[in-house]
Amino acid sequence: MKSKLLEEIKMIAKFYHDYGRYPSTHSNNHTEKRFGRSLDNFRSAKKGKNRMVWCHEYDELAKELKCSTMFDGVDYKQHTLDDINSICNFYKSNGKCPSPSAKEIEEKKLGIKLSILKRSMQGKGNHRWYPEYKRYAIQLNCPDIFQNVDFKEKTLNDIKQIVEFYHKNKRYPKQHSSSIAEKCLAIKLNILRLAKKGKGSRIWYHEYDDLAEKIGHSDIFNNIRERIK
Repeated sequence: MKSKLLEEIKMIAKFYHDYGRYPSTHSNNHTEKRFGRSLDNFRSAKKGKNRMVWCHEYDELAKELKCSTMFDGVDYKQHTLDDINSICNFYKSNGKCPSPSAKEIEEKKLGIKLSILKRSMQGKGNHRWYPEYKRYAIQLNCPDIFQNVDFKEKTLNDIKQIVEFYHKNKRYPKQHSSSIAEKCLAIKLNILRLAKKGKGSRIWYHEYDDLAEKIGHSDIFNNIRERIK
């Protein structure tokens, strides 16, 4: 019996790492619902509220699987607000939203959480939406974080802002600037320069070159050495 329960914990942990959250008993998916009920039983057993005998091995395995909070009573609203803070920090540091298809594990987790939040805002999925989520994102200067954005159009607008910065300051934005706005523009510019070389996760579109040439900055996507040449 204990070995079966340990296997169940492994499956719950796998679900957590795949989806960025623990399984829900309210899910329409039969497998997730079963895992959710199993998790509820574990949590009740740890509090001595059901007939299941609690073993310290359960906690040890959860910690080993990097799910140390698995059996805790979780404040899901606060947990989600913490996730939103992490998503907004990622956006400010990288000039883009985290992607659920990213190769980097931490970005992928944040991307999955953001996708879940976007769906819940539209009344879809199993994650409950609270108005506090939107208000908190606005407070963190990320008011559009839950919107489904046309990234090509957004990137074209970013290029216009970078060129506008250039005309005002006679230089391109720098990543080490103390100004958050300048730093964000510099990160976006660096991501575009990498994308043009086929590096990073951003897709390159020829429209970016077309716009740069049209507004007289055909070298905007070159690094300093390439511009000097």
